Amino acid sequence: NIAHGYGLWAIISCINCSERTQGSLLRKTLERALGTVSGCMAAALVLTVDDFFVPEAFGYNARAQFLQLAVLTFTSISVYRRAVNREPNWDYFFFLFTLTFNYMLLSAFSAPNEYTDPTWRVLMVGLGGLLTVYAGLFVFPVYAGDELREELGNNY
Repeated sequence: NIAHGYGLWAIISCINCSERTQGSLLRKTLERALGTVSGCMAAALVLTVDDFFVPEAFGYNARAQFLQLAVLTFTSISVYRRAVNREPNWDYFFFLFTLTFNYMLLSAFSAPNEYTDPTWRVLMVGLGGLLTVYAGLFVFPVYAGDELREELGNNY
């Protein structure tokens, strides 16, 4: 399944989570993981409601309107939370929550394997995050304290 497009999420995670120092690398990887997992969980919750409650209550034809309403509602709330967020560290989390939620819902509407996509996406984001953290912490470590000492040494 890695070769069928899901491995792209690991590559995207490696590229997006690569930061210069270890602290920012860990922060961004954590935000990516939390945003992806919470977006997938919210999409799974909406899809569960869509599968079990919407057809019985409103008919099978109401599923498209329900998913459109869910995308509009969750996207609006997430964009609002991102706009009023006072802590800049969680900006990436809100972005990834919205991206993952919308991607999962819109792909699940057109694809029959709606529960395998979130699983593979979370696994590949986790793999990309682990590879990035491993490379940043153990292979090519850059400490913020070393950069500070070098800058202070160059200025005096």
